[in-house]
Amino acid sequence: FLSYSPGDIEAFLTVISSFLEHNASKHISTKDISAFFSALLRLFSIRPDESNKARRQGLWGELYFMRQNRGYKFWAPYWHTETSRLFDYSTILKRLEVKTTLAPNRIHHVSHRQVYSSGGEEIYIASMMLTEDNTGVSLRSLIDECREALIRTPHFMKLEKAVRHAGMHGHDEGPEYNGGEAANSIRFFDVVSVPRFRVDEPEGVSGTHYQIDLTSIPAVDGARLTAWIDNWSIE
Repeated sequence: FLSYSPGDIEAFLTVISSFLEHNASKHISTKDISAFFSALLRLFSIRPDESNKARRQGLWGELYFMRQNRGYKFWAPYWHTETSRLFDYSTILKRLEVKTTLAPNRIHHVSHRQVYSSGGEEIYIASMMLTEDNTGVSLRSLIDECREALIRTPHFMKLEKAVRHAGMHGHDEGPEYNGGEAANSIRFFDVVSVPRFRVDEPEGVSGTHYQIDLTSIPAVDGARLTAWIDNWSIE
């Protein structure tokens, strides 16, 4: 890997710093170093997604959700390791997907698998309504906060992968949304209650996507949500 891009150089130094800080109190073996540089090669082979705007909006939603609900460190163990995963956060028989929209109504694009459980999982959707705001919270500021929180943890590379997929490894501020309005708009929905096809995809059909309107659907109440998150555990 050879790059003269300031963004790539800064990202490389940031990841190296995280690796050293995470292993500061223990002996770093040859195996550890080999595994780390293999991970580096995979990281720097990532190119920004074609749907750059949607990816950045989605990453803003995921980071802001974590920031507002128990913090980055709480959710990092459950956060997806690849952006192609069906759910943003997963643990034993629990799944959580963050959806954002700029529309005036709470309408989201979903895959059928995100709202239909065929394996007994409990699936919740965290719905967030966003408003673009030049004085709002930038994606860059959320990335910087998350880096600071995760830099000494084994989950730091998850963030760096997401950053590269979103093309945010330079100094671009990224999208800015009104933080107060976003926080006030967050609602959680059990997919059992949301509009959806209530059968599995028929044989020969896969990857079904559609829109759901949650505007008039009752949200999960605070006590139930707290109990649900309290019972998360790592596999």
